[in-house]
Amino acid sequence: MEYSYVESANPQPMTDGDRPEDDSQVDAGGTETSADSSEDNPAAERRPDGSGRADDRPTERGEDPIDVVETATEKATREKRSPISDFDFDIDHLLSMPQWGRHLDQWVLTALTVALVTVLLAELAMFYGRADYALWLHMLALLFCLVVPLRHEPTVVLLKPFALLPLFRLVNLGMPTFVELTLMTFPVVYLPLLPAIYVVVRAQDGLTIDWNPRALARWTIPAIAVSALLAIGEYLIIAPAALIPELTVGWLLILTLVMIGSVGLVEELLFRGVLQRVFGAHLGQWTGVLLASALFAAMHSIYGSGLEVVFAGVIGLVFGIIYEWTDSMGLITLMHGVLNVFLFGTIPIRGIGLGLI
Repeated sequence: MEYSYVESANPQPMTDGDRPEDDSQVDAGGTETSADSSEDNPAAERRPDGSGRADDRPTERGEDPIDVVETATEKATREKRSPISDFDFDIDHLLSMPQWGRHLDQWVLTALTVALVTVLLAELAMFYGRADYALWLHMLALLFCLVVPLRHEPTVVLLKPFALLPLFRLVNLGMPTFVELTLMTFPVVYLPLLPAIYVVVRAQDGLTIDWNPRALARWTIPAIAVSALLAIGEYLIIAPAALIPELTVGWLLILTLVMIGSVGLVEELLFRGVLQRVFGAHLGQWTGVLLASALFAAMHSIYGSGLEVVFAGVIGLVFGIIYEWTDSMGLITLMHGVLNVFLFGTIPIRGIGLGLI
């Protein structure tokens, strides 16, 4: 039996004797409708705006049509977004930019801004050679990130990951070293941060570190070439001394292990794996990439060169985009480490031409 919704020009009042004996209802025009028609005839359910059916598939008993629309939208989004691991460059995915601060209250954004400004002021002090001011400001930033969530719990979603940044700098500047060779100070300074990064990643809902070995295997050679070019550009700016006495297989192997296994690993886990992904999840994907790259650039203020800070930001942007494209922490860790091998080993000894020209 089909029921229609017809509006009468002159509806007549209905007495008790006129009411149907079953559970059916009568609309204003006197047309009989079934109380269960919305359940027995799911095609009659409408979207919230009144246009068309909620979905082509029938809804379950008691299911909200709005949920059906949302489910269909999410399904369409998933089908449209190609898996990055298959190396299909999805520009719509890469350029997606949700609204700044979605799902966050104003206090969370204010707290993040205070932490950001404090860290940037600390790095400005480092830029002008005032390591003492930088240490105090980073300590204040770390305490702020730890204490504020105790009073306002929603801030923990951004401040707890961000606390890794001042912790990173405090360990860099304050860790006592007992080795004479500068190269061997890097594992001592960087590796103690791995447990803190692990704790933050475990505590963040939905945050995973993607390694994607397929991308690493496929893009290793192009990645090394890009790293060499970036290293040449950075060397032209800061011209660092070599961290190894000679370019032998043994020293080159030690340098590679240190730069990939400690410096590259820790910095990429921190800036791309944690900060970029957390900021991207709550502030928008491009915001996450740009903000993590800016912080990565600020951490290079220790060289006292504005051009180096800018170029480091470019490097961070390149690594950030590659990570979003490939979902491969292994690939960008390799790129970062290889860049440092060229910058602090091969180029200072062999020259910009790498001994080839």
